[in-house]
Amino acid sequence: MTAAASMASKVISVCTSLISIPLTFHYLGPERFGMWMTINSFVALLSFTDLGMGNGVLSLIARAHGKDNKAEIIECISSALVALVGLSAALAVLFALLYPAYDWARLFNVHSPVAAAEAGPSIVVLICCLLAAGPVSVVQRVQMGLQQGFAASVWQCIGSFFSLLGVLLVVYGQGGLPWLVVAFAGAPVIAGILNNVVFFSISEPTLRPSRSAVSRRFAREIVKKGFFFFLIQLLMALSYSTTNLVIAQVLGPEAVAEYAVPDKLFAIVSMSVAMVTAPLWPAYSEAVSRGDREWVAATVRRAASGSILFAAAGSLLLVLLGPWIIRHWVGSAVVPTVTLLASFALWKVVEAGGNVLSSFLNGLHILHIQLYVAIPTAVATLVLKIYLVDAIGLPGALAASIIGYCLFTAVPLSVLVHRILSRWEVAAYSK
Repeated sequence: MTAAASMASKVISVCTSLISIPLTFHYLGPERFGMWMTINSFVALLSFTDLGMGNGVLSLIARAHGKDNKAEIIECISSALVALVGLSAALAVLFALLYPAYDWARLFNVHSPVAAAEAGPSIVVLICCLLAAGPVSVVQRVQMGLQQGFAASVWQCIGSFFSLLGVLLVVYGQGGLPWLVVAFAGAPVIAGILNNVVFFSISEPTLRPSRSAVSRRFAREIVKKGFFFFLIQLLMALSYSTTNLVIAQVLGPEAVAEYAVPDKLFAIVSMSVAMVTAPLWPAYSEAVSRGDREWVAATVRRAASGSILFAAAGSLLLVLLGPWIIRHWVGSAVVPTVTLLASFALWKVVEAGGNVLSSFLNGLHILHIQLYVAIPTAVATLVLKIYLVDAIGLPGALAASIIGYCLFTAVPLSVLVHRILSRWEVAAYSK
């Protein structure tokens, strides 16, 4: 059910991109569109503003659900909300102090008066939406931890629909870039608020958070797990979500569009794989809590082979049809090379395998190893990206991601997962 609902969510998200990309490209022009795509990537870059506590909540909820401990679930929810509201307030004050000290137009490397004037307000709107999303998104983590990820996906569908409607209204109403950011980043927050109301009032009123259920022990555990997730997310964001920013600085904002459009197209592959791997994380955690390791081991192997094969087939299809799709999608303004499309295809295959590994290790609460490999991956990928983009152009960004990830993350994590599964098989055989 979660995979099916996730599929619907991804289809609506893809349709939103298919409709909004050509509209905003022709409406904004190359320079402002490059800034818009960079801001889009900042949503992923800044999604760790909850310091990873949302992922910590998911892990703890799944573990408590595996033990059928409702009191522990309520403690976890209540403690998480208090911690995240306090964190968002503190980050809002910090941003308000730092905002006047930076020339935000330089961040996007834009020069036209209109683009320069919109840079600062767009960032303000984005930060406000992201800080509000932290406490609001706790309910989605709870739903995933309770094996109700299908409900979270339904509300994501509603959020995507709100985003598309908002973008259409802004474009046809001749609104500026800050209003586009409001539509794009603010709509999911509204959907999340509605999700909270329905979940805690109608679906699961017995899990409603309360002040008396706030626990220092749970707050410390959420912060501890969240800190590991935060560092991993931060390093991964530095590795992969900074691509548009690097391209804007090295090749100029106009080059961002040439990269961002096929990137959005190949996101179909990523989202399709995530549709299956994302709900497996809490499933692994609950299954291990219940002692069902055989199911976990079999599922990991099926997920790995299926995800890699699907990513390879889907990516190959997009390499062949990509130029035709893009030409009919945004016109002749963006003409990607075969080398760039092939680079995207290879990266999506590598990414699919990595998602399976991360989902398994997150389900087992093995975070420190992922942090250790993320550090050299981030450093190598960012350095290679700056060098290769300047040396060989846009395909260099993907080459940097592939080389850095394979050398420092995929190989060591594959060895670790193989050892864990082998140890489980030996233990099962000895019994």
